[in-house]
Amino acid sequence: MDNFTDDNEDDEEESGTPRLVVNNKKRPSGRKQEKERVKKGGYGVVFQSAVQEMITTRKEMEANKKSKESRWMEVKVMEERKLAIEEEKLRMEQEYKIMFMDTSRLNQTQRAYLESMRAQILSRMVGSGSGNGSV
Repeated sequence: MDNFTDDNEDDEEESGTPRLVVNNKKRPSGRKQEKERVKKGGYGVVFQSAVQEMITTRKEMEANKKSKESRWMEVKVMEERKLAIEEEKLRMEQEYKIMFMDTSRLNQTQRAYLESMRAQILSRMVGSGSGNGSV
């Protein structure tokens, strides 16, 4: 009998075509059994993992959104600082022009206005303590 099984294996190898293997598994379960399995949580693991994956993805998206908002706020603050520096620079240039303007060609009213502006600038410089002598 031992020879008989060896011959079958040799015939299969020689012919090059494998024999059909019959699957002796049970037939698929019916609708009632599938419904019971779903109720008991037979496929619940798949759904739970999918839901958990969606939740983690959503949390990551929210965290990413918060980081984008914080970066936007940082950029906004930097732009506001830049704008404030530009305004200060413009103000200082205007004050410089007022302080060193030639008054010889101005009429009396213009000269009085210029003198009052110079007094305001000087009082602001002295009041704020930023008067370091390099006007």
